[in-house]
Amino acid sequence: MSNPGPSSLRNILTFPTTNTLPYEHICELTYRDDSGDVNRHWCLLGEITEIIPWPLRLSLHLKDKDGTESHVAFYDKSRGDIFVNQCKPGHTMAFLYPENHAFMDGQIGLRIEADVVEQGWIKVLPFGLDTLLRANDKVFEAKDTAGCCTVCGKETKLKRCGRCVVVGYCGSECQAVDWHAGHKELCKAVAEVKWFTDKDWESFRTPFSF
Repeated sequence: MSNPGPSSLRNILTFPTTNTLPYEHICELTYRDDSGDVNRHWCLLGEITEIIPWPLRLSLHLKDKDGTESHVAFYDKSRGDIFVNQCKPGHTMAFLYPENHAFMDGQIGLRIEADVVEQGWIKVLPFGLDTLLRANDKVFEAKDTAGCCTVCGKETKLKRCGRCVVVGYCGSECQAVDWHAGHKELCKAVAEVKWFTDKDWESFRTPFSF
């Protein structure tokens, strides 16, 4: 199967899995040039599977697109406290420019330092990873069928969904059909996903931030 476009959540370079992330202190030429400077953007998406009861800092386990679980621990000034109320099992975390860290207990994962938090490189999305991937597919489906009704395929002037502004319909009847067929559950996720799908991930000038 060919790799989807660079702004698709299914792209394996822009949205790598835990096993394909670069490691700290190693110049990975997938994301950096020969001098070690970042030359493209990347982001890890992981669904929270467990909040680890650890009193010193926020620690949790994530599951990526491949189903691989990894450890995340916050070493920022608040020790993750600013994310505690957002982090719930079933929610998805997005990390910009992450690099794998080898913890002293042998676990591989992300060690979140203060600069990562301060630069706005972390976001918690109140959706499961599968929902976000389906929303991603909806965005690109709408791009591929631009000008055509999402339900009946009629080519006409479309009425866009007022919330996500992505899917289009020939009229209220088709909009109602799609709403009850699943868009009701995906609509908010589609709106969130557009932040990712609208970006140019291959051209690096300045870092993104949420």
